[in-house]
Amino acid sequence: MKTVLFIYRGLQVGGIETFYCRLAENYDQSKYNFRFLFLCERHHCDVELLARLERSAKVDFYSGYVAYNFRSLAKKLPVPLKMLVKLSSAAMEKLALEVDLVHATEGLGILLAQQIFKSSNKKARVNLGFYHQKEFSWGKGRALPYFERINRAALSGLSSRSLAFFNEGVAETVCGETARNIAETNVFPLGVDVVQSKNKNEFSEGKRIKIISIGRLTNFKTYNLWMIDVVADLVAKGYEVTYDVYGRGDIEAEVTEKVRASGAPVFLKGTLKYSEFSRVVTNYDLFVGSGTAIIEASALGVPAIIGIESIPDSKTYGYFSDISGFTYNELGLDLPLLDVANLIEGFASLSTEQKQLLGRRHMLKAELFSMEHCVSNFSSLFEATDPLALEVHNYSWLGYRLSYVMTSILSKLVKTSYTEKYN
Repeated sequence: MKTVLFIYRGLQVGGIETFYCRLAENYDQSKYNFRFLFLCERHHCDVELLARLERSAKVDFYSGYVAYNFRSLAKKLPVPLKMLVKLSSAAMEKLALEVDLVHATEGLGILLAQQIFKSSNKKARVNLGFYHQKEFSWGKGRALPYFERINRAALSGLSSRSLAFFNEGVAETVCGETARNIAETNVFPLGVDVVQSKNKNEFSEGKRIKIISIGRLTNFKTYNLWMIDVVADLVAKGYEVTYDVYGRGDIEAEVTEKVRASGAPVFLKGTLKYSEFSRVVTNYDLFVGSGTAIIEASALGVPAIIGIESIPDSKTYGYFSDISGFTYNELGLDLPLLDVANLIEGFASLSTEQKQLLGRRHMLKAELFSMEHCVSNFSSLFEATDPLALEVHNYSWLGYRLSYVMTSILSKLVKTSYTEKYN
């Protein structure tokens, strides 16, 4: 049996985190043993997700692996500052003995894996999942901080066989930027639970429309802002529209202020428990969003309008069910842009039967993203993972961490390229 260590920042309600829960629950535990190393603290995790994950995998926290004398300090520090407290040599040696390969989502995860294995006779076998297309390409054309230059060196140290892209668009972008052969990489969609006990059958009639978005309120999810204008315009035209937004994040104050200024019937509902997703979402007529949430909503038979990430205006590629392949929310796809307000007005004019048919088309689309297929694809990724070809002496681990911390602090104080990481 092989042990796979997943390194990630934290466990709040989000697309990656809920996916990790599904993956751990659906895996063949006679073949793989899953472990998770989170950079946050236990009390910062979503209680429900943590309990769910711990039923299928071992969960550890970064501060538990630092030297005992520094452990209480590490627990009090936020993630960027926590990185200044290095893992103890004894803890890293023990972890290296117990782990066979590492799954990372960013450069920091790759380099942490390398540090864990640096004193071991075992090679650091690391694979990388591209959960966002700009993870390694933000700040393009600008002078990058030291830590990001090392992140990109770490990426170059991974073989193409060790890379996983979750849609074709991200694969084409990254492979084009790094001169890799896309055929040598792994391209497959993230999985969702497509068999649901509760599906959407009833819809509001006439000009009454209940719309929902679920996801982090973060800068690249610009639809959380321009949907406020869309709703205000529809109300002015006589539509009985309500828009409920579930999620928290760094633009929450900006969204709140815009809602207040507009007077539109937009309501910020805070965090939605993942166990409540199906029950809540099926009460709405339309979903607007991206990530795995749009797939899960579609699996319930709720028609979903694609929220293109980082787009400044209220434009979309259309309904999720109308897009071929696995790429659907990246800005700049070779697809016509449609006006969101017009699309919603068109939806309102449909009969109940037509809305139900549209919902069934979304359910069929969601079946392409089944957990069964995803688990099989992750197995292939694990088997193909090669050793990391990056030497510890090629960079300064202390310099990397200092650069990471300073850039994080500066991004909070002044606008930098890092502030616009995903825009």
